Amino acid sequence: MKIPFIPNGNAAAINMRQGNKGLVKKIIFIGVVVLLAAVCVLATRQLVNTLAAKKDLISDQQKQINDLVTQLSTVDKTMSQIQTQIKTIASSQSSAPPTDTQNVDQVSLNVNTLTGTVTNIGNQIGTLQENLRVLQQSVSQNNTTIGSLQSDVTKLQNNLQANATNIGTSSMKINGLDITFITNNINVGTTSSTTPSNAQFAIKIANLTNSAISNLDITGNIISSVSVTTNLAAGYPLLTDASTASTIAFSNTGTNIISFEAYGGTKSLTIPIGGSVTIRPKITILASKDNTVPATAYTIAIQAITYDSAQQ
Repeated sequence: MKIPFIPNGNAAAINMRQGNKGLVKKIIFIGVVVLLAAVCVLATRQLVNTLAAKKDLISDQQKQINDLVTQLSTVDKTMSQIQTQIKTIASSQSSAPPTDTQNVDQVSLNVNTLTGTVTNIGNQIGTLQENLRVLQQSVSQNNTTIGSLQSDVTKLQNNLQANATNIGTSSMKINGLDITFITNNINVGTTSSTTPSNAQFAIKIANLTNSAISNLDITGNIISSVSVTTNLAAGYPLLTDASTASTIAFSNTGTNIISFEAYGGTKSLTIPIGGSVTIRPKITILASKDNTVPATAYTIAIQAITYDSAQQ
């Protein structure tokens, strides 16, 4: 689907500068955002350190529980052996009253001692399991808090990026694109026949649609305050994309107008969802031998932007 972008007016109208008051407010806002982001990051780091310490404590207490369970298993095995001894003694003395109760008394003593040991181990395991439950609940709460802080940091960073884009410039949103002229008016001094002069513009295009866009194609004009066909060396003017994001084709359509098209060239010029691309058309001039080109003012204007979108 080809979607054209046709701005109203020239680049100067598109790139209306904000007043000093608006700029100061934006700078103050960004300072607050940066401070808040730093506070959130610090709080997140502290929580992560606390969480790591609690996880170590959980590991230690889990080890204690495992050791106690092993002890309990050993005691249980011993009790089983004693119970077997009791049954053997009772069986051997069932036909007549026992004449020697020493073995029975010793076994009973062992049973009582082991019963107390089992009770003690059981209490320790119960205490450790409760501590473990509390720690795990605390870890879960900290994980939730960390996730929330990280989300806040991401939002603040996105807000910072979005506001930094528009400081000192005025963007235009149309047909799913956000067009910002970072630089569109440039003055250069007198150009000789030995040293070229350059004027480099910057135009940022952000994708606000719900799908990636491809085959981005931008057409426009560069207007010069003096002729771009008089007193120039052969092969000039030159027009390239200093960002190398696009290929630029151009032609002189008048004594002071250069028409251009910026496109992908051998590769498709694409912008992912939420992404952006900045093209930097750069005009280079050089005077012919023994001549000069007077000081010149250049202005860039976009005529149309088209692209393909997978969005239906």
